[in-house]
Amino acid sequence: MDSNLKVGVDITSTQRASMLRMGQNWQKLGKLNQAINTYLRIIQENPGTSESEEAKAALLEIAAGFEREGRYYLAIDIYDRLSASVA
Repeated sequence: MDSNLKVGVDITSTQRASMLRMGQNWQKLGKLNQAINTYLRIIQENPGTSESEEAKAALLEIAAGFEREGRYYLAIDIYDRLSASVA
C-alpha cells in the first residue's frame, strides 16, 4: 500500500469532484462539447450525488445559452442526452 495515501480518503468522492472541476474548466474555456461529455459521464456514473446534480444544472445552463443564441437544435440535443442519461 502506498504510504502517501491517507487512510479513509474517499477516492470515489475525490474523482467525482475532479471530474466536475474538469467539466467546469472546459465550460469556462468555451470547450462546450468536452464539458457536455464530462457532465454526462458524471451523471451516468454517479447518479444521486451532489456532483451529478451540479452537472445537470451546468448542462441546463449550457442548453439555455444555446436557446438564447437561437441554436435550438443544440439545446434540444442536450435535453435529449440528459433525459437519456437519467432514464
